[in-house]
Amino acid sequence: MASKTKTAQVIEHMNQGRWKQALKIAKTFTIGVTQDQRAILARAYEAHHNGYLMAQMKRDPEICIQQGVDLLKSMYGRFLTGTDKAA
Repeated sequence: MASKTKTAQVIEHMNQGRWKQALKIAKTFTIGVTQDQRAILARAYEAHHNGYLMAQMKRDPEICIQQGVDLLKSMYGRFLTGTDKAA
């Protein structure tokens, strides 16, 4: 059995509404992702994982998460099945 690519794993998590897991994998991408995009994905995952830390840094965790989810949707939204998946 062949293992899934990271991209396939991210899309699977997105389709199932598991945004934290999708962000965890996507934040490690280096090919086809700019530094700014990586920073957004990493910030979104950290906000999911350690929201209090974002609040201490004067960043709204919910906004950070939404920015990461929006970025994933813009990158891989064409692969989502069904209606728009909420974060």
